[in-house]
Amino acid sequence: MPGKVIGRRTYLHVETLAALDEARREAWEQAVRQAELAAGLERGERFNVLRLDADGQVALLHYPHFFDDPFPALRESWRFEPSTGEIGYRTYADSLNPPILHRKELLLPSDHPRHDEYVALTAAAEAIGLFEDSTRIGYQRQWLALVREKGYRIDGHALLPLGNLDVDEVETAADDGAPLHAGWEAARQRTAMVRYGFSAPIQSFHIGSGKLTLMRFDDFEGQALPRLLERVKIKMRDQDVDLFGYGEQFEPPFLYRKSRYINEEFPGYPQQLAFDDTLEQLAAKGLFSLAGYGPPAMELTAILARHHWQLDGLRLRRLQTIPALDDACGRFLTFRQLIECGETWQRLRAAGEFDNRPQRADSYRALLELAEQVLDPVIDWFGMIRLTYGFCSPALARQIPGRIDPKRDQHAAHERNRLGNLICPRLGAAVDFIIEDEDMREVAEWVAANTPFDRLYFYGADQPIHVSYGPEDSRQIVTMSPGPSGRLLPRSLSVNAFLER
Repeated sequence: MPGKVIGRRTYLHVETLAALDEARREAWEQAVRQAELAAGLERGERFNVLRLDADGQVALLHYPHFFDDPFPALRESWRFEPSTGEIGYRTYADSLNPPILHRKELLLPSDHPRHDEYVALTAAAEAIGLFEDSTRIGYQRQWLALVREKGYRIDGHALLPLGNLDVDEVETAADDGAPLHAGWEAARQRTAMVRYGFSAPIQSFHIGSGKLTLMRFDDFEGQALPRLLERVKIKMRDQDVDLFGYGEQFEPPFLYRKSRYINEEFPGYPQQLAFDDTLEQLAAKGLFSLAGYGPPAMELTAILARHHWQLDGLRLRRLQTIPALDDACGRFLTFRQLIECGETWQRLRAAGEFDNRPQRADSYRALLELAEQVLDPVIDWFGMIRLTYGFCSPALARQIPGRIDPKRDQHAAHERNRLGNLICPRLGAAVDFIIEDEDMREVAEWVAANTPFDRLYFYGADQPIHVSYGPEDSRQIVTMSPGPSGRLLPRSLSVNAFLER
């Protein structure tokens, strides 16, 4: 089925609606009609791409050169919130760094006349690693710089290697503002004085009191959370100035949500957006509050470290150190509880020392993400769970009686075998658990409806469920029911089908 899926959002070109099956087409048509009516737009005139979010929000997007530009730029967008009827509008008509679109073949039906041409362009971009860092591909300026860094130039719907002469020409174009290819304007840097009026990174003016505030930050451009160093309050009516300094006596506070103070033309804007979004997600999980001025800098740094995050310029990265077994893994569990559990581990431990610890930092990170994304919400809602099977090292897998499938079940997390290959290419992590005195059918349904699980196996109302969290985000549910011979037979269901039964 056509459609470009990014997270919980799906994108389609308006021409693709006719190619959808009846049920899906009607759902899209109904959502788009509401958005069109609210925005006062007619299809095909002011927008040509549709976005439908999992929460029902609709976006109408206008890419004027969708078919002719290899990576078309967004001209304007309308966002419709059906629950409130609210419409938001944004134009990039005068922007030097508009958002751009990739993999546009996914928005079209497979029989579109230019589908294969667009597929070939995407394959070429993938082959030279252009999509490896998602924070550098969403906006025109960063995208063009990335293409140049890879040693290529864009020529129509093709990527051609740069020769020595080409390199000189491209560098000259980037310096003097000449187009980097037809239809695209060069994104030229301007000084802070021209762009923002003052050398101070942030200014605010309160009209009612007549006070102008200037703020200077440490490395405003290079840090996602720059620290406030000086604040100058100018009382225009009194012709007076107050100066506030931060340092030894007062801890310099972080500036949170920096993306609200800059626009897409500011250096590092895509990375800042990604950082702010990640920080908002962590705050939504209850790790800290961004209300008011947000947590003090030292407090936030300590909280992030406890949850295995670290600040790194414009990025928020997972710590690559291996935690202790008794370190917190989410809000309610420890790593030990996810690693030292299950009948086989208990039997081996009773017989003597047995080490089931992961050897790779990525495996600990996967266990932590499983706990934060799936297990924490379950425990918060139902109460404590009992883990019946958690992380499984190769040594433990060799001791488990019966049939297991380490290459598929995700219990090995990110571990590798003796040849250096991933044991389970699906990555992520998985556990089996049961909740005493609960109908596990109801628990499974709650997990399916309320968490971003990857795969869920349901064995019965009084049996543990298997649940994983991983990068494939398959949202696959498998019910295991006895067949005529008594052997369990799998049946794969969508989330909706499972919840409707």
